[in-house]
Amino acid sequence: MSKKIGRTNEWDLADKVTQSKLMSNSEIKQWVDLGMDIGVNTQAHANLNEVNFAIAKKEVNNCKTDLEQIFNLTICDFCYPFGQYNEAIVKLIKGAGYTSATIMNRGRVNNYSNNLKLPRIPITHHTLPHLFLLKLLTNYEDKR
Repeated sequence: MSKKIGRTNEWDLADKVTQSKLMSNSEIKQWVDLGMDIGVNTQAHANLNEVNFAIAKKEVNNCKTDLEQIFNLTICDFCYPFGQYNEAIVKLIKGAGYTSATIMNRGRVNNYSNNLKLPRIPITHHTLPHLFLLKLLTNYEDKR
């Protein structure tokens, strides 16, 4: 979210979600300098199913370009804002040069997974070590 760097999760205000500070440019740069990768979604966390296609295209492409220029790296990973997507949006993501994209469905990636519709395993600060291992090493998440 290139337009939200250093701000808060403002898109959650309507749902009364506690506001949390997002990483600043310097924090993201430190993250990248430590060897970590970054992925994107849109410039302003736009719900791609609710905006017209021209706006969706601008949000997707400009976010990638903005962050690649700011941090001098190539971004290949996308995450659908709010987990919302459709086949036209998936094609847009592919055309923008992303090689992977995550959705909100829980589960582990396997040989049959679509790289532009990857499931995820939720890991939070509440996830105890034994549950972390269970989620990663067994089919626990595949049954959820």
